[in-house]
Amino acid sequence: MVRKHARKPGSTYAAYSNKAMEDAMKAVSEGKLSIRSAAEKYSVNRCTLNRKLKGVHVQPYGRPPALSQDEEAVLLKSIITAAEWGFPLSCLDVRFIVKQYLDKKGVTVSRFKNNLPGEDWCRSYLGRHKDALTIRLSENIKRSRAQVNEETLREYFTNLKNSIQDIPVELLINYDETNLVDDPGKSKVIVRRGCKRAERIMDSSKATSSLMFAGTASGILLPPYLVYKAEHLYNTWQEGGPEGARYNTSKSGWFDSALFEDWFETVALAYFKKVATKDQPKALIGDNLSSHLTLSVIQKCEEYNIRFILLPPNSTHLCQPLDVAFFRPLKCHWRQVLMDWKMKHKGTIPKDVLPRLLKSTLKSLSPSIEKNLKSGFRATGIYPYNPEEVLKKLPATTIGNMSISDGLSKSLESYLRESRNATSTPKQKRRRLSVVPGKSVSGTSFQSEDDPDTPDLVSSEGEGNTPVSVTRATEEHTLQVSYTGDVQVGDFVVVRIKFAGPSNKMVDKYYVGQIYLELQGQYQCKLLRKSAKCDKTFIFPAVDDQWTFKMEDIIVVLPSPTIVRGRHKFKCNFSVVLQ
Repeated sequence: MVRKHARKPGSTYAAYSNKAMEDAMKAVSEGKLSIRSAAEKYSVNRCTLNRKLKGVHVQPYGRPPALSQDEEAVLLKSIITAAEWGFPLSCLDVRFIVKQYLDKKGVTVSRFKNNLPGEDWCRSYLGRHKDALTIRLSENIKRSRAQVNEETLREYFTNLKNSIQDIPVELLINYDETNLVDDPGKSKVIVRRGCKRAERIMDSSKATSSLMFAGTASGILLPPYLVYKAEHLYNTWQEGGPEGARYNTSKSGWFDSALFEDWFETVALAYFKKVATKDQPKALIGDNLSSHLTLSVIQKCEEYNIRFILLPPNSTHLCQPLDVAFFRPLKCHWRQVLMDWKMKHKGTIPKDVLPRLLKSTLKSLSPSIEKNLKSGFRATGIYPYNPEEVLKKLPATTIGNMSISDGLSKSLESYLRESRNATSTPKQKRRRLSVVPGKSVSGTSFQSEDDPDTPDLVSSEGEGNTPVSVTRATEEHTLQVSYTGDVQVGDFVVVRIKFAGPSNKMVDKYYVGQIYLELQGQYQCKLLRKSAKCDKTFIFPAVDDQWTFKMEDIIVVLPSPTIVRGRHKFKCNFSVVLQ
């Protein structure tokens, strides 16, 4: 088949569009034009127009397609369903599906090589169904996000309706954190034909800076909160930024509990105090990160009548207004501002320049900020309240009523359902091996030296990787204090956490943690990590590792440790005898 077909002069095939023929038929049917006049006006064949008006069968022009209309309709529904389930097909996938269908049917199409359609066929098929199909760049999402179901969302919206029904639109705030990268990304450029690598000289790095944004359902953007990855904060890092912006630092460069509390008091609470009275109901909507839920924030919310509303887990791409309609245009403007700066300067962005670039980004985005925020609240069904705005984005439960290849349709649906809800592969416990440099390693090196048949529960892999080993030990100085129920905020405890082990069986692991919040019969604690140098010494990681558990998961209450330079040393042994 010729890829770029050139129509021959004087060709007898139709030189008009279907719309032109429909307009001509409509003009004649309504008595506005005669058949001859309509044929001349719309440039259609007079004889063909006459036959169509009389209802005489007119064979479609052009070569008949390889698949019938019914078969193409089945393929169309299959392609749409696969995309809705999170597994969109490429043109190559569609071509192989058609080949498998033709082979199974026992039909050989001479125009296809080994029954495999070519790229031209796929392009023509998309052209015949351009009203329903298009080619787009795909975005990758995690399976945990794909498993958000209708039941979870309906429960969320039922609770949300009761929480925001009497709250003014200007007191309905959504917050979320994002980051600004130091890499403007790739862009299409013009180079010499045959050039294998199109390189552009531009300094970049993997450095990022965290930002907390918040906006109201009325379209008001609150001042941003910028967090640098550093130990100390300097005055030049705060100059030239957006009006009212706040600045802070952390070792990881991300938000932790202390930074979130500071943001809440200096940005969110400050805004509520400015526009509303203390007793007036307000709402703060955000994700369910444990670092965003602290005792201090909850107490402040109760004091100022602020309803702290959490989104369902793994649903921010559907329910978070800032994620849905604000962050994407923000990142587009940021990349443009970043590229303009890098074209004139060398090196990566200094921290004292970042506030000015952020201000330029928000200034260029300012004409559409209010519109984007309102669109985000509307698209997530929060304001105006409309759960169907989110529920309609979930994949259809069935492919539909298909008259052809129904077995293929059911197998496709079953495959998509299994792929979307696939279970994750459990991580196997590992430990560092003591080997001589230059000497090969055998399989026995992976067994515990004390008991080759028993996996080693205690690892010396380093800080931040090892749970507390809990065995039925009988050696001296073993801690044998069982949980009695008198747990208070600030206590150090050993908690049991369940994980999916081999063959998806739930296994128990035990960690040391400090309780910092008790809420509705549940406890929240910050987990410590074992020091690589001493089994009785623990430290808090740079990024808070928090966990929520019930009373029955508390194994033992530990005595207060001795704290030296951030290291918590306990006097007891951690081989706990389970009662």
